[in-house]
Amino acid sequence: MIAVLTADLVNSTKLEPKDLVKTTTWLQDYFAQNLKAPQTLSAIYRGDEFQLVFRKPQQALYETLLLKLKLKLAFPWNQDCTMSLAYGHADVITDGPQTSQGPVFVTSGRNLNKTKKGDVLISSPVQSSKTYTLLLKLINHQLEKLTRSQVELLTTYIENKFPEHKELALTTGTSRQNISNRLSAIGADLIKEFVQLDDHT
Repeated sequence: MIAVLTADLVNSTKLEPKDLVKTTTWLQDYFAQNLKAPQTLSAIYRGDEFQLVFRKPQQALYETLLLKLKLKLAFPWNQDCTMSLAYGHADVITDGPQTSQGPVFVTSGRNLNKTKKGDVLISSPVQSSKTYTLLLKLINHQLEKLTRSQVELLTTYIENKFPEHKELALTTGTSRQNISNRLSAIGADLIKEFVQLDDHT
């Protein structure tokens, strides 16, 4: 089993050409520095859509949420993207998504068209329960409401693999109570549990 993420930049047609280039260049650099082959393969299509192949599917949800948050932080216009993450099997995996084939690629691509702008949709036989679907809707709703400072805190929390609140307080130079209150306000522990539900092997 592998995981395939197909994503589309939100409102890319409204960006100035130079800003779209900045965004895609940032994505290319991010993929090269953080999502390296052969475990993760990447490609950018048509300037505003990209695809990632995770050979280790248990990393996919964590990396998907982290990428979504970091992309929003990277630009003053708060760049968001719509994401369709699918788990399944591939018939052919080459050195890039653009020449790989199989049901998981089809599912990921087709479901992108069904996904609400700016949301994350996950498709997997393991994660098909109504409870999981409802939880995903709640997570998407929560992510949509975050302020920039909340995105920054959640990014740090996820990037550091969900440290204890007192450790995060030391990292950010504030009190444990302040961190606990802020994390509680953004539902960070719910997001932590959600990511840890991803038990694909």
